Amino acid sequence: MASNGQLSPSELTAIAGGSLQHEAAEGWKAPNGPEANGLRPGGPNSSYRLKGPASRYGTQEYFWNHQPPLAAYPGTSNHGWGLAIDLAEEWMRGWIDDHGRKFGWAKTEAFSEWWHVNFIPGSGPFKPTFVPLRVGDHGKRVLWYAKRLAFIHKPGGHAYLDKAGRKFDWAMQAAVINFQKAHGLRADAVIGERTAHKISEVFHRQYVARNGKRKRSLKMAARETLAELRDPGGKEGRE
Repeated sequence: MASNGQLSPSELTAIAGGSLQHEAAEGWKAPNGPEANGLRPGGPNSSYRLKGPASRYGTQEYFWNHQPPLAAYPGTSNHGWGLAIDLAEEWMRGWIDDHGRKFGWAKTEAFSEWWHVNFIPGSGPFKPTFVPLRVGDHGKRVLWYAKRLAFIHKPGGHAYLDKAGRKFDWAMQAAVINFQKAHGLRADAVIGERTAHKISEVFHRQYVARNGKRKRSLKMAARETLAELRDPGGKEGRE
């Protein structure tokens, strides 16, 4: 196998907007996975990233020369193994937080950078199961989607749901149907996998639009600080 940032074409699989190591690409392109839900890298150097040369824009050495210590030291980046992606838009990070681990993708390093997410090797096979929600169901999962439907606003109108609760009642059924119709989904009043993913996408888009950039949680800030203390040179836990 080639070294970091010098993988051969046979060690990579193309994705929309870039390329990744084979298993990472399998998770990214899995049915109902990140790519199927509109997630994409921010540019041609935002997935697999060459190690050099330093003069070429977008290589690991270029970023190290222009963005230390945020960028990983050349030859140590997970981009160089095809195991990381820099996302194009903030809402995509929210989608990864909601659904990414089912496809092997999560936030495991560079905690100050919302855009940088990683693939966890050995996560496959990627056959996620999703238990649909429908009228009569109740519990935490129902409340989770109800809160999002009570946050998401219709185009030029009010939220789809007036009040979030733990029971999938007739009001939530109407909210789900209206949401599905507005987003080109089958209006069956069931929160299946496609509807669930679309709710996450729209929720995070509107959250960013209404509240600005993602705020680091205290837990995330603490983990970043500990990483800095362990690695004062800035070569670990970064992109």
